[in-house]
Amino acid sequence: MKKLLGIFCLLMLWSNSSNSFEVGQNVYFNACGSSPTEYFNSPLEIHNILFEAPNKITKLEESKYEREFQTLATSTINILDKQITFNLSNFRDMTIKDNKGIVYEDRRVSGATSIYEIKHKGEVVAWGVGWHKRCKEFYAQTDFTAFRLYVPYLDNGEIKIQNKLTQLKINQVKEALIEGGSLVLADGIDISGNSNSSTYNYHGASFFEIDNKNGINFDLSFEELNKKVDINKLNPALILSTLIKYKQLEKLNDYTKNNFDKIYEDFGANYWWGVWDGYFYIKIDNGNAISEKWQETLKKLSITYEKIDKLYEASYHVVPKEELEAVKKNCFSNDSYEDIIEFIGSCYPWHSSWMFNSITTVDDTGLFEKYSKNPKLDESIQTSKKVEQPNKKLEQLKKKVEQTSEDGRTVTENRIDVAWKVGDKFIIPECFNHVRDYPINYIIFFDRYIEEIEFHRLDPRFKNFISEIGTYLNKEVPLNHWVKRISLSRQLDSCMSDKPETEVMFIDEDGNHTEIRYEVVETYNVEKGKELAPHIKQEFESIKKVDVAARGGGMVPSSHQVIYGVLTIEGKKVLLPLKNYVNHFRIFN
Repeated sequence: MKKLLGIFCLLMLWSNSSNSFEVGQNVYFNACGSSPTEYFNSPLEIHNILFEAPNKITKLEESKYEREFQTLATSTINILDKQITFNLSNFRDMTIKDNKGIVYEDRRVSGATSIYEIKHKGEVVAWGVGWHKRCKEFYAQTDFTAFRLYVPYLDNGEIKIQNKLTQLKINQVKEALIEGGSLVLADGIDISGNSNSSTYNYHGASFFEIDNKNGINFDLSFEELNKKVDINKLNPALILSTLIKYKQLEKLNDYTKNNFDKIYEDFGANYWWGVWDGYFYIKIDNGNAISEKWQETLKKLSITYEKIDKLYEASYHVVPKEELEAVKKNCFSNDSYEDIIEFIGSCYPWHSSWMFNSITTVDDTGLFEKYSKNPKLDESIQTSKKVEQPNKKLEQLKKKVEQTSEDGRTVTENRIDVAWKVGDKFIIPECFNHVRDYPINYIIFFDRYIEEIEFHRLDPRFKNFISEIGTYLNKEVPLNHWVKRISLSRQLDSCMSDKPETEVMFIDEDGNHTEIRYEVVETYNVEKGKELAPHIKQEFESIKKVDVAARGGGMVPSSHQVIYGVLTIEGKKVLLPLKNYVNHFRIFN
């Protein structure tokens, strides 16, 4: 029976794909990849909202994009007496024009796509082009990983086209959408992970509405959202993310108390846990004060690095039962909270990365009103105000500094005995990349040259990639190479000082400070380069183990050791990481 079922499934897949073609035939991509090689016989349809328009074969001649035939797709929207038509030829060349020949858009799409019609109450109101880069093999929580939305609308009698690049999410939120005068859609936004790694890619939802009167509205108030989206029909993690984004602290507290077990079932089944690192991806006043308050909160809860590491070894997704019971007891011990930090610490310490990083815009900083120099919190959710105390640590640091330069950089320590000398100059501290605060660099290179994966923290290959990075250089990973303006190596021509600077401090205009320091702890014979980086045939000029540390600026104080090597490449000296001595679990928390 299983064998027959398998044959049936294969036949169904085969019957929906095309491998022979004729003029007049319609073909579809089903949003499967940005450079698809497979064509489908039936269109993609999602929840009576999104419909894939047919690509009609016009010639059995090779297209300029090296496909075996040429195509044309078309779709029309009527606005009053105006007819707006979207044409897409050969899956890439698009134009939008009206019935009088006025052209509103004329461009080439970066990849191969169909036209995807967006309908409301049976009428086409918008279009999109795009794809799901992994055909939902990964990132099934969104329908498109890239979707350029085009919405025509009237502005004082004139047609205008508004467009926005989104990660369109319909399936995950469809049950919550309320039928109304305009259509509400969701952008599958990323919720950043710690140090911009372990990111919840496309897991978030930012709602917006579209119509042909006003175009796209990204600024829905909470009251407007409630009329268009039944938030309670979202999954629990999205409910939390939406409530915190809209600063609904009281509703957040009530929802948590009434649905605690259901929330943690959703977290355990569909999300990984991560303890917030205290770093903001938005500009915020007094970030250091907030970070310090968070560290104090974790200390009260006895959440230490050692406990975090132990839990990772036990489970990546599910918080152990005894820890969850402790969280529940702590959460239910208070009816109200002093601020959002105390609330998240009490009820979501192990998922605090999801909670804090759901705060995505500058306006959302109202949640931290009493730590802000410019409070913008609505009266309905203000907390009791306290007189802000002077930052004693910052004052002590400022006393340590004799004079701060205009760029906010100040050298706070010169130690020739532990500085790395190259020629007649010394490497400065900020040129040693701190893996724990910048794991994204390694993620980008792993995805480009090894394999794109969804869960880096779980993959032993990624752990080895970080620890033994030297063995990949000049083999899988090109030497001194850049990807998305990021490199694992450092050009030393901008990293040298006449003095042995081993610790520096940066103070921004808000008084927040960051300290970076290093010291050489071991020097090796250059022959060790053959062991650490066997695919680099050139002899290293020097190889040293360095202890690198960073704190402040929202970062949790941390340090680790790295073996670096110096090479001359194309006449320039370059610093290369060869081996990282770092707790792999701690990179992500």
